[in-house]
Amino acid sequence: MKWLKAAYQPDHIWFADDIVGLKPGWLSRLADRIEAEGVRTPFSA
Repeated sequence: MKWLKAAYQPDHIWFADDIVGLKPGWLSRLADRIEAEGVRTPFSA
């Protein structure tokens, strides 16, 4: 996501994945990591 932000400056990123929410807590950890990296680009799945 850091590369996408630098290369394309998206205003939103959408993950098209039917199992992204399968493991409880995984998406929250991903969001925490993204924020820690300073990406701050809204995303949904």
